[in-house]
Amino acid sequence: MKSRAIARPLVTFLATAICLWTTPMVGSAHHAHLTFYDWCGKPLTIEGRITRVEWKNPHSVFDVETNDGTTYHVEWTSAQIVARMYNGSLPAAVTVGARVAVVAHPMRDDAAIRASYSEWTGNAVPNTVDPASIRRVDDTFSWDVASPPNCSGR
Repeated sequence: MKSRAIARPLVTFLATAICLWTTPMVGSAHHAHLTFYDWCGKPLTIEGRITRVEWKNPHSVFDVETNDGTTYHVEWTSAQIVARMYNGSLPAAVTVGARVAVVAHPMRDDAAIRASYSEWTGNAVPNTVDPASIRRVDDTFSWDVASPPNCSGR
């Protein structure tokens, strides 16, 4: 019985240490915005009507169709969405039919992504962007990224 009392804290400590050690690696692989999106280049300004909204994890996506018929896929991280949902403004603000203006950074091409992340086996989806700001054209809602990445080490 005494060995169980000693083993439990040791197992708990080891499990916690492993979780803390691996979490930053998973997070940096998943949220490597500078790898997948060109945040250090010139951003795009997209204005149009939302035609599709998917609230999902780990990223939510909504499509914006511009006046010339081009559709952009805006990939918004769920952490940002959840933070906005608590004040109740998001579901009513980002809905199909709403006119929005989005300042965003385009997805890099396959070669540029693989140059930084050789394990990536996907394909870049044209017109997919990572938003820096979103606002409704009628000014009833706006959102800005809290802190853009540091591009000085490009």
